[in-house]
Amino acid sequence: MKSSNLLYGMKTRGGGPTTEDGKSRSSRNSTKHGIYSPTIVLPSESEFEFNALKQQLIDEHSPRGTVQLMLVHDLAVLVWKKRRLESLECQMISSRIDDPISSEELQDELMFFFPKDREWILDLLCALTEEFAQTHQHRYDYSLKMIKQFQILQPSDLDRMNIECPSLEEFIQMRADYRMLLPFMRTSEGLLSATVSHTGKDEDDQSFLRMELYSAMDESSQILWGYEHLSEIERAIEKIRDKRHMQMNYRSNTHRLYEELGKSMARTCSELSRHQREYQGSDTQGAIHPHELIGADVEIKSSKALLGEGDVDIDVDINTGSLKLERQLEEAPLPSLEQLNDLALLREERREADELKD
Repeated sequence: MKSSNLLYGMKTRGGGPTTEDGKSRSSRNSTKHGIYSPTIVLPSESEFEFNALKQQLIDEHSPRGTVQLMLVHDLAVLVWKKRRLESLECQMISSRIDDPISSEELQDELMFFFPKDREWILDLLCALTEEFAQTHQHRYDYSLKMIKQFQILQPSDLDRMNIECPSLEEFIQMRADYRMLLPFMRTSEGLLSATVSHTGKDEDDQSFLRMELYSAMDESSQILWGYEHLSEIERAIEKIRDKRHMQMNYRSNTHRLYEELGKSMARTCSELSRHQREYQGSDTQGAIHPHELIGADVEIKSSKALLGEGDVDIDVDINTGSLKLERQLEEAPLPSLEQLNDLALLREERREADELKD
């Protein structure tokens, strides 16, 4: 096929974009949450805001040297991705909660039957006020009276309708627009004689006015029904939205992503703190670091345990280091913030070790 296309000068189907810009856009086709994306700032995000965040962290930590500056940059990336994940989770939950509610969902929460043909009432819940219900009650009663007197209706009766029940007059004119009635059929005399057919056959013709009076009664009765059950429907909708929220939290894997980002942020902060203490030298000789108490072999054992490489017992070393650090903090007159952070990290490692051991 390709050889014949080349023979007749026809263009063959390419294997994808060829320009650098096209390749860049194509590489983002499957982007979902962007947490594992090598691209720091996605096209929908602001590079200015990321640079402002990075500068704020630089001002806060005052990095010295290339290594510390790289650690601050890594910290800025992690904080930026955590913000992205929070925004994405909020959008997903809000979108699911605001999805239209079906009659089937409502039926599970209501103690009465909710017909499917009345789902349109859910869009009018905010408008179902007492005044709105009174208007439709009057329209229902007026339509019923005109149907009972339909055989003796006069054009003057339709003229009074515009004054006595303007909502019914407005409904009939709207239906006349829908039926595309001619102008002479929209007058009081024309409405009494106008006929329409659902099938297009003359023998199926029905009185337009009578048919629309029944339609007005049906619509008003449904609105009155919705107003009568308004409180129960609103409570059911709140329950449905709460269930959707819980389902989104259960099905979403954002908690795992949060945990990974949190651990990475803690490791980066700990590494940055260690480099800053080493850089300061004698000014922080009294500072205590968990790796100095436990030893580098604990990190190696922890990594092996996490990878499932053998049954490694690290509980003793971690507990010993934690107890030493706690004892020294109790004896210190005023523990530093870095010491408290180190203790928190050490306790987290001990908790993970206990989970692996179990």
